[in-house]
Amino acid sequence: MLEDQEYVLEQVLGYVRAHRPQAVLIAGDVYDKTLPGPEAVRVFDRFLTALAGGADDGSERGAGAGDGGERGAGAEGDGDGSGRGAGAGADGGGNYEPPAVIVISGNHDSPERLGFASRILQDRNVYLYGLFDGQMRRVTCADEYGAVRFYLLPFIRPSAVRRFYAETADAIENSSDAVRVVIEAMGIDPAGIDAAENGNIYKGTRNVLVAHQFFCAGGDDPERSDSERELTGGLDSVDVFTSGIADRFDYAALGHLHGPQRVGAEHIRYAGSPLKYSFSECSHRKAALLVELRAKGELTVTPLPLTPLRDMRRVKGPLAALLSRDVSAAGNTRDYLHVTLTDEDEIIDALGKLRTVYPNVMELSFENARTQADPDLGGAADPGGATPLALFEDFFAAQNGAPMRDKQKNTVRALLEPDADAEADESPDAEAGGDENAAADRAEPPEGSAS
Repeated sequence: MLEDQEYVLEQVLGYVRAHRPQAVLIAGDVYDKTLPGPEAVRVFDRFLTALAGGADDGSERGAGAGDGGERGAGAEGDGDGSGRGAGAGADGGGNYEPPAVIVISGNHDSPERLGFASRILQDRNVYLYGLFDGQMRRVTCADEYGAVRFYLLPFIRPSAVRRFYAETADAIENSSDAVRVVIEAMGIDPAGIDAAENGNIYKGTRNVLVAHQFFCAGGDDPERSDSERELTGGLDSVDVFTSGIADRFDYAALGHLHGPQRVGAEHIRYAGSPLKYSFSECSHRKAALLVELRAKGELTVTPLPLTPLRDMRRVKGPLAALLSRDVSAAGNTRDYLHVTLTDEDEIIDALGKLRTVYPNVMELSFENARTQADPDLGGAADPGGATPLALFEDFFAAQNGAPMRDKQKNTVRALLEPDADAEADESPDAEAGGDENAAADRAEPPEGSAS
């Protein structure tokens, strides 16, 4: 899907140029595996270069890799903030002033590889935080309202945090504990009063978290898709309330889940992935979030829609209807499709026929009387004195929702009883008189009779 990612991330660059944010946030899962392919690395390199001002004419095309990660644009105009931004086109003129680009590693990334050359890239206003080194990193921007401090927290596990916090290691039992300990160690003042940095005194400092974990709000789990792995025992979930996120940060830009959603409060959000990566995401409206932070406590979040090159959707109906011009012309035939066929008759090479019109059919299923039958397969019943043919008839009816036809019975009977017809052909004539006639045939003729 590299071409699809290139297409959507060109929209990211267009939105960044149009809205001129002070920061662009990428909250992890830049790649979908720890050893991404060379093409994936190249397209992300182009995207990052363009964000940093290396391709301000729009000639370079940017693309994410793997699940695309979460892409973000900061505040519009004179406001600072975080969020996810994406869009198409350029700003129509003027000089492009690169924003601060902030990237953290997710659970799919290799943190060591993602953090390569991070110290050099800081000179270009690009901040990569891959491997957790014991504390959150901080990036500060300033505007007329004061300072905005971005706190970077890559994906962490409790075992990684215990290494750096030996005195509280016993209290770190799960991911929520780990995140809480790391946040508390930063001494973040929720009020943001008299925060000093580099000799400057700021009042009303706005604190922004950029983190990649499975976040929840109390007992309420967020919406998940098939693209995310199942969590076991709740040990990987992080409560935004007990971990200190909800009351310490003015905005939390979260990565990991593919569905855009709030988690417990308006200022705590997953932007979601920029593309759909499973059919469970068909209903998602993919967007980047333009987040405006003006004076402390003043927050505006605007979704910026992302339009895919090829959508991911489900279609259902008989094969002939789906292949008709009326139906195929109603959408993009090159979309990624899950097709459900409702034909009752068997179809030879259904997938091949579908792909003559829809080349990107990804999944095929069937829905008819046979598939909707609900056989009781709980356990094998005692066959009693039933013949093999009778047992097969029961099995056929349970699997197909209809009894066998006479022709089908004859076919199965011939397979199960191949000697039946031969024995019938070789049996003696019915008028021969059975055993008595046979005995008479074997008797010697009476004495004196003609021979």
